[in-house]
Amino acid sequence: MKILKKFFLILIIILINNNVLAGLGNTTVGPGGFKRDIEVNEVEDITIPEKKNEVKDEQQIETIELKNIDANTVGTLVENDGGLSYEMWKGSEKDLIKKYLKDLPINLESNLAINLIKKVLLSSAASPGSDKELDLILIRINKLIELGDFDNAKSLIDLVNVQDNEEILIKHTEINLSLNNFDLVCSDIEDKRNNFKENFFWRKVEIFCQILNNQLNKANLSLSLLKEDKNFTDKKFLKIIDSLVYKEEIDNNDLDNLNLLNLAMTRVANITLKDDYALNNNPLLLSMIYRMSNAPITLRIEAIERSKKLFNLPIETIEEIYNSYEFDNRDIKISLKEEILLGYESQAILYQMAIAEENDEKKAKILKKSFDLAIINGNFNLISNLNLKTLMEIKPSKKLSWFANIACKSFLASNQINEALEWFDIL
Repeated sequence: MKILKKFFLILIIILINNNVLAGLGNTTVGPGGFKRDIEVNEVEDITIPEKKNEVKDEQQIETIELKNIDANTVGTLVENDGGLSYEMWKGSEKDLIKKYLKDLPINLESNLAINLIKKVLLSSAASPGSDKELDLILIRINKLIELGDFDNAKSLIDLVNVQDNEEILIKHTEINLSLNNFDLVCSDIEDKRNNFKENFFWRKVEIFCQILNNQLNKANLSLSLLKEDKNFTDKKFLKIIDSLVYKEEIDNNDLDNLNLLNLAMTRVANITLKDDYALNNNPLLLSMIYRMSNAPITLRIEAIERSKKLFNLPIETIEEIYNSYEFDNRDIKISLKEEILLGYESQAILYQMAIAEENDEKKAKILKKSFDLAIINGNFNLISNLNLKTLMEIKPSKKLSWFANIACKSFLASNQINEALEWFDIL
């Protein structure tokens, strides 16, 4: 300890001599402590030279004009963050790239294929040719919509300034209509209507937004002007909007093939869609239909099953919809026959039957029929997740070896590896 104290004492003396008291005369150490002979000199007048050119120099700061970013090159993924190379299109002609992106196959049965396609679409990459035409970015947005990846499609749109590109603005509005994001649908709608006066789409959206915001006088005026335009032919819009404004019931028999705006309006107006409403495979349409409480439950089930892997739906949402179907004994008899099946409600019937069945062997027979049907319809993953809880209630046994193969596949589809191995052991 004494050695340390001596060390620190010496260190302090050195520091004081060299730094703290530098320039203040000679220092001596004695019994009375530190003594310093300070030499006092006259203080010189210090004159600060005038900086005549300082303001001039500041005014001559060089400015650099930032170049506009080519919207076709932007992406949410970069190479260091899991994306593909920024130079991945190097040496390729733009027309060839456009054809390649348009022809990308949408294989909804393969998670690997879906992930690879998304990586291509979301990677930031240099684009050959002029940056004035927003063609590649639009193709990528449309392809993401085909995949049901609306969030990433919106992210790409948000990365670029598309105020002058009507086609991309319409896509953005349709995505928000599909997801019931009406606040975003109505955002800056007056500006869009003014900027694109030739398109009735924006006038219709504006009227819808005026009604949502309880601006009925404005809506009635806009609607009157729209009706007077001889080029306007959307009679279904007028029929639905009248019901929305005047709260009148309307005949839904001619409400076929509705666009996304008209569909959204039927939901707000609480107009029930007819049971035989014909769906197409447009992901934006399917996404809207399965959420619509005014759509028949069979139609909502059909939208979910058609979507295959398009939407990452919470299992609770799927269970609620399939549980909402009401069936009778006749439905049960038809569904259990090998040669006869109902429509899209078959899975709802089998799902509820499997839950209610207490006998493991009978429960397994119901599930096998459900899984076999799912393989035919191409939605095996969806139905496997739907029936996962019921499948886990069945204990693997040699007696059920006939069920082991499909049970193993279903557990693998739901990423339940341990349970799949238990059934694999009895094969």
